[in-house]
Amino acid sequence: MHKFALFFTALILFCTLNANAQTPQQYNYQGIVRDAGGNLIANTQVGIRISIHQTSPGGTIVYQETHLPTTNQFGLINLQIGLGTVITGDFTTIAWDKDSFYQQTELDPNGSTGGLTYTDMGTTQLISVPYALHSENTRLVRVGGTNIAVGDTGYDLSAVSNTAMGQSALNDNTTGLGNTAYGAFALYKNTDGFQNTAIGVNALKDNTSGVNNTALGEDALNKNKTGNANTTAGAFSLYQNTTGFNNSALGTNALFENTIGNNNTATGAFSLTLNIDGDENTASGIDALHDNTSGSYNTATGGRHLGATQPPTKILLMGTLLCLATLPELIMRHLGSMHFMRILQPTKIALLGILPEIFPQALPTAP
Repeated sequence: MHKFALFFTALILFCTLNANAQTPQQYNYQGIVRDAGGNLIANTQVGIRISIHQTSPGGTIVYQETHLPTTNQFGLINLQIGLGTVITGDFTTIAWDKDSFYQQTELDPNGSTGGLTYTDMGTTQLISVPYALHSENTRLVRVGGTNIAVGDTGYDLSAVSNTAMGQSALNDNTTGLGNTAYGAFALYKNTDGFQNTAIGVNALKDNTSGVNNTALGEDALNKNKTGNANTTAGAFSLYQNTTGFNNSALGTNALFENTIGNNNTATGAFSLTLNIDGDENTASGIDALHDNTSGSYNTATGGRHLGATQPPTKILLMGTLLCLATLPELIMRHLGSMHFMRILQPTKIALLGILPEIFPQALPTAP
């Protein structure tokens, strides 16, 4: 009995997606048929059976079809997988993006008999899945009115001038307009908020009716619900903000804990990180005003932080400064000589220059 071998290459047809056209439900496949001695099997009808296995090479067959092509003078066959004689399954419903898939190829060299006796030629994983095919199942690209949705999203296209790209981006939107969401779950819960821009995974995820917010970075403004006119750039910046408005945060974790504080500006990683409801604070530099929670009208410039958690208010910090004290009573010691100051009413205080140590202790006897 003659033995045959099928040497093949699978060519995936990547279809250019057209929002106004039906996506072709097949991909191209080429194979070269040789006998066991490596000789081409030319100008001969052969039987080919294709099986698509899910999850593993021996997994469930989700689709199977047969073909009866005739090799050319080079032993070449050309098939379109998805257009053969269906044995089982529905090619159009295969969820290509949800799992791994493997193509098993079987050969019957006597195709003239109708393809009755098949020999297994091997199973190969479909590494380059025909992604254009799964757009029919995941609604990969949808256009409605002036809206564009790209990705697995439940986004309602009845609103206007929205753009969503990414899994579940703008998923719950109903009447919100002029929103832009790029990234999985960006603006996920938005319903009627408008003119928001979210770029990054989970950016503005919980926003429902907040307007004119801009979030750039993973989880930026994640918890915002009704807060308006916030601007943030940096992963987890303004993460906990819910109703606060007119806040600006630049840097990883900047204003992370802020929930209802308003009109704050934080520039630098971890600046104003623990602020919850303090208003009109300005912090510039890594860790600037890191521990402030409720204090308001503070300004901190420099790469350190103010450690007090209760008002002070209207404190200006400039230079390289570390303040671990709890006001109203501070002792200040300058390097090189001792200078003591009692601060009884900690408002409108300017600390200028390099003050390496400010710490609480009992007041000493005056020299």
